[in-house]
Amino acid sequence: MTRSPRSAIAAPVRRRPEQTPVSERDDLQAILAKVAAEWRLTIDAIADVILVCDPYRVIHRLNRSALALLGGTYADWVGQPIAAIESHQTLGAILRCARVLAIERSGRTERIRDIDTGFVWDVSCTRWDPLPDTVVVVARNVTDMVRLEESLARAEGMAEMGRLLGAVAHEVRNPLFGISALLEAWSVNLENADAQSYMALLTHEVDRLRVLMVDLLEYGKPFTVNLQVASLRATVLEAIRTCERHAAAAGVTLSSTLNEGVVKMDASRLPRVFINLLENAIQHSAPGSDVGISIQPEGPNVTSVRIVDAGPGFSDDTLRHLFTPFHSRRQGGTGLGLAIAKRIVDEHGGSMSVRNNPARGATVTVTLPAADYPS
Repeated sequence: MTRSPRSAIAAPVRRRPEQTPVSERDDLQAILAKVAAEWRLTIDAIADVILVCDPYRVIHRLNRSALALLGGTYADWVGQPIAAIESHQTLGAILRCARVLAIERSGRTERIRDIDTGFVWDVSCTRWDPLPDTVVVVARNVTDMVRLEESLARAEGMAEMGRLLGAVAHEVRNPLFGISALLEAWSVNLENADAQSYMALLTHEVDRLRVLMVDLLEYGKPFTVNLQVASLRATVLEAIRTCERHAAAAGVTLSSTLNEGVVKMDASRLPRVFINLLENAIQHSAPGSDVGISIQPEGPNVTSVRIVDAGPGFSDDTLRHLFTPFHSRRQGGTGLGLAIAKRIVDEHGGSMSVRNNPARGATVTVTLPAADYPS
C-alpha cells in the first residue's frame, strides 16, 4: 500500500532525537505508552466502530472494531486519506453518512442499511474540538435488534389481522344469517307472503353489509401524505350539514361555536372524523337533547375541536377499548367509527381524547397542529 504523509496534528516544533535529553525522551515514551494503553483499555474495548477523522481528508484514529473491518494494522491506516476506504463495502457507506451528519446534523444519529451485506448501522458524527474540522464517527451494528423488531412487528401484525378477520367474520355472519332466514321463510310461505315486508327486511340486512364494507375499506385505507392548508371551520360545517338529517330524525339539536382554525389536512379524509363523532354523539343522545360542537385555539400552535353530548357517557370498560375496532356499545354497531376517526387524526399529527362530563354525557376532543395560509 502506498503511504501518504501522516496527518499534521498541531504540535510544537520537534527536536531531533540527539537534541532531546535522555530523561525527557524516556518521559515522553512513558506518556505515549500510557496513552496507547488507555486507548486499548477503553476505545479498543468498545464493540462499536469508532473513527476519528476529517471526513474529507485523513484518518487520525480508529479502534479495533474498525480495524477488523479494514484489515491490516493501525500503522497501515492512521494518517491515510479517507479516499483509501471510500470504496470499502461497509465503512464507505458509514463515512458517506458521516459527511452528511457533519455538515447538517452534527450530534444526531442516522440509521443506514447496507444493501449488499444486509447490515443495519446507527451512525453518529460529533465534532471533536481539539482538532479543527475533525469529527468522531461512531457506527453501531444494530442488525440483530432491527431483525428482532421487524419479526415482532410481523408477529403483531399477523395477530392483529387474525383478530380483525375473526371480528369481520362475526359481523358478516349476522346479516348473512338474517338474509338466509328471510329467504327460507319467504320460500316456505311464498303464496301468502307480504313481498314488501320481506323486501324491506332484506334491504335492511344488505345495508348492514354495505356499511360494514365501506367502514372496513376506510379503516384499511393506506395513509398517503396529501396535506394542504385549509379551513377547519369549513370542514366542521361540512360534517354538521351531513349529520343534520340524522339529528332531526333522532330529535337531537346540533349547536355550534366555531372559531376559525387553519390546519394542514387531507380534505378528503378529515371531514370523516367529525361526521363519525357527530353520528356517534347523536346515536347516544336522547330525543330533545343537544349535541354541541366547538372550535377553540389552544395556543399559537394547536387548535381543538370539542363535541359534547348529553348521553349516558362511557363505562370504564368502554373507555379502555374505545378505539378498538368491533368493540361497540351500540346494538348492531361495529365499533369502527371511532377507530377510523382516531386513525385519521393520527395521520394528521393530532390526538383524540374522551372523557365523561361531571353531570351527564361525554366530551370528545380532537387536537390538531395549527397552520398558517401561505403568504
